[in-house]
Amino acid sequence: MLNRNIDLHIHTTWSDGTNSPEECVQLAFNAGLDTIAITDHNTFEGVEEAVYHAKKFNIKVVPAIEFNVNYTYAFHFLAYFKDNSFLQLQTYFYKMRSENLKTTIETAISTLKEKGISFKEKTLKKYIPTSPYIGAYAVFDGLCHQGMFSNPFEAERELFSKGKCCDFEQKFTILESFNNIKNCGGKIFLAHPLIHDIKTDELKLILPELITAGIDGLEVYHSYMTLEQTNFLKSLCAEHNLLYSGGSDYHGKNRPGVNIGYLSGDVRVPSDAADFLKYL
Repeated sequence: MLNRNIDLHIHTTWSDGTNSPEECVQLAFNAGLDTIAITDHNTFEGVEEAVYHAKKFNIKVVPAIEFNVNYTYAFHFLAYFKDNSFLQLQTYFYKMRSENLKTTIETAISTLKEKGISFKEKTLKKYIPTSPYIGAYAVFDGLCHQGMFSNPFEAERELFSKGKCCDFEQKFTILESFNNIKNCGGKIFLAHPLIHDIKTDELKLILPELITAGIDGLEVYHSYMTLEQTNFLKSLCAEHNLLYSGGSDYHGKNRPGVNIGYLSGDVRVPSDAADFLKYL
């Protein structure tokens, strides 16, 4: 991969950034970048606008999105696409963004009952508050606790996935989101894995489940992560044969001190964060 000046994590006014796509492209040009990704939350609205304005600067815009799904944590994921393959997902993410629908504990339990699945409801409801999982995944974990499945993803895959007996419309879970993205040729990364509440040991425990679900890599470079954290994440990628990515996570005035193309000060986003693009 040729040496590049890059930033593969940029937010615009289409989500929670304060600069328009055109302004972000101009800032990327001012920073000497040749490859960027617009990664607004649950929307592709800013991508085509950025592509249009980037042409005059000869900057490549990688179509991308950042989306969130509640699992053990309120994880954020980044998905990257080749050319216009993302267009097939616009309606899906529009529903996720505008209707804010998610699989709730109540919906999951009521669906199990409606479909006649045998489980211990009282025991399940007592267990759910103690589960480390969030939302419907606490229900899936409870079914595992009752000996029905080995892990929450297996419960989701066997009962709640598309075409299964408990499938219900407009749920935004990890497997459904991942499958839709994969069907469009996208690559999926866990965004900024260590900047919230999750610790290194916790990430080690949960990562195999995310790999089973279909994650392709980790975001190892981020403006809020330390060099020690980056090195740890890169070692995890090597251990599990995962790709890695990186970017500033630029939000404009909403995140002071973070600049397009840079991790901190004059430290640029390393060019190897774009190596995975050859697999799109």
